[in-house]
Amino acid sequence: GAAATRAELMLLEFARRDHSDVLDETVLRFAAPLRRALGLDPAGPATLPLMTWACNATLATKARPPTKPPIKALFVHVPKTAGTTLNLVLAAAATRQRKRFHALTFADLERPARRAAAAAASDLLSAETDVSFLASVPTADLALFSFLRDPIARAASQIEHHLAAGRLAGPDAALRLVSPSLCPQLERDAFCAELAHPRKCRAGGWCSIFQNHQTQLLAGAQHFPRDRAAALRRTSANLLCAARRSLASLLVVGLTERLQPSLCLLFHALGYGAVFRDCCDPGKPPCAIFQLRASKHSAADRARSRPPANASSYLATYLDDDLLLAAMYEGNALDCALYADALRLLDRRLDALADRLRPFPPDDLPLMRHCD
Repeated sequence: GAAATRAELMLLEFARRDHSDVLDETVLRFAAPLRRALGLDPAGPATLPLMTWACNATLATKARPPTKPPIKALFVHVPKTAGTTLNLVLAAAATRQRKRFHALTFADLERPARRAAAAAASDLLSAETDVSFLASVPTADLALFSFLRDPIARAASQIEHHLAAGRLAGPDAALRLVSPSLCPQLERDAFCAELAHPRKCRAGGWCSIFQNHQTQLLAGAQHFPRDRAAALRRTSANLLCAARRSLASLLVVGLTERLQPSLCLLFHALGYGAVFRDCCDPGKPPCAIFQLRASKHSAADRARSRPPANASSYLATYLDDDLLLAAMYEGNALDCALYADALRLLDRRLDALADRLRPFPPDDLPLMRHCD
């Protein structure tokens, strides 16, 4: 039945948990009422046992890439990070290098035989999945790479996508989705069955698609046993630790806001010499591959669903609302920390390659403009 009190609501949420999501530290506020409702001494331990587990290297994903080309690799496509455009670029680069590129569909991801066949037959794979994909193809020798995006911009783009798909009642739903306090556990699977790929909810449910989603995907969950996925998510510190371990083991981590230099770093790491010479060598003009752009994205979705809106400025809707922006930051604080790590890692790797790279145009978007 309906909960009449805060304690009853908390008990109901706790009973529904499958522990595949983050046990938010704010639960400690309700520890005493919970213990009292369970007939226990309310003056229990200050820290719950589940909150004290430390990030364990044996549980975190290990994806150490081969050190020398040729390298077979998987692009871990994080939603709303320009991944559709990146797939166009990767397909063109693979063609230029006479490599086999394959973008896995959601149907492929649900069939072990298809996953294994694609991994065996392709040189370059792409999938909207997470780092646990490696656990689903244990015989594949794949390096992983990914691209991250400014966390606030990514969350806004994700909301726009679901607004256009009719899954959200209206823009006012955004505050509830991005706030850890307002998007409760009881909504964990409310809309997951309607998604094109419900498996993405395994990393924390519906709310996690809008909160710290990049951290969730780099920690991994979709192809892990539930107990392993749960162990990585006992606290936000554990979750971030696991994601950072994966980040450090990626072949390359690029940033949407630094797309061209990130791609040059990737082409170099993959051993795609012809593409690197065409697009990245000093003195070369911008190459055709870098001009590829997808026509399907959140700005276009917004224009189709709400024609009077300016498709190129939908982000202002979120940035101009102080309450919504604060909630988005609260719900994506781990992603902001991970993005900062990725930026430092990318800068170090680009510095090491600086004498082989042409100058790139100034960044269209300031880095970390919303997380700082």
